[in-house]
Amino acid sequence: MKKLLQILSVLLIIATTAFGQQRTITGTVTNKEDGTPVPGVSVKVAGTKVSTQTGPDGKFTITGVAGQTLQLTSLGFTAQTITLGTSNVVRVQLATESNALTEVIVVAYGTTTKGAFTGAASKVGADDIKDRPVTNLNSALSGAAPGVQVNAGSGQPGAGPSVRIRGFGSYSASNDPLYIVDGIQYPGSIANINVDDIESISILKDAASSALYGSSAANGVVLVTTKKGKQGKETLSVRALQGITSRGISE
Repeated sequence: MKKLLQILSVLLIIATTAFGQQRTITGTVTNKEDGTPVPGVSVKVAGTKVSTQTGPDGKFTITGVAGQTLQLTSLGFTAQTITLGTSNVVRVQLATESNALTEVIVVAYGTTTKGAFTGAASKVGADDIKDRPVTNLNSALSGAAPGVQVNAGSGQPGAGPSVRIRGFGSYSASNDPLYIVDGIQYPGSIANINVDDIESISILKDAASSALYGSSAANGVVLVTTKKGKQGKETLSVRALQGITSRGISE
């Protein structure tokens, strides 16, 4: 009996050591729908700085300990987590994120979904800006869409930030994009539009997306859709902003 307990103790120590030992994990990430490899997937060990990416063949190599969690994320796919076991090989299937493909965006000729649209466009919805302390449309675009640069204004009263889509297109002419509000070209200052009245903003970046507007859209197009009345129960929303300004140098 004593000998049996000794053997069990040794086996328990070996199992515990193996369970907590750093190992090299190899894995393959494939598309759940068609089984094709998914490149560029970010693979990270939760709670650590250890991370890697899948190659063109969907394979990756990472070090970890049994019991740790791997976090796998990729644009257009639903994020997934797996717990490492005793095996050194893992296989993961990522499901396509349907919301990213069915999201409706406004384009030059009407509306379409991201899955069907082949041009370069970004969408900023009302939910993306409602919790941000912005006072004009240009500020709402800051950091909200890739390829869109928002520069600080001149400081003149009523002047808002300037927007540049994919850099500067001209040295001497205007670099401002074309603003379309509810299907009509907006001739006034875009800073006068109340951000609380905006339903969505679509930014058309390439020539194919903005071809309908001709040379006026050489610097890109910003399509603004304002909120409209909807059928249903009446709702009332209130939004208040406050701030404090203090002198940098006391008198």
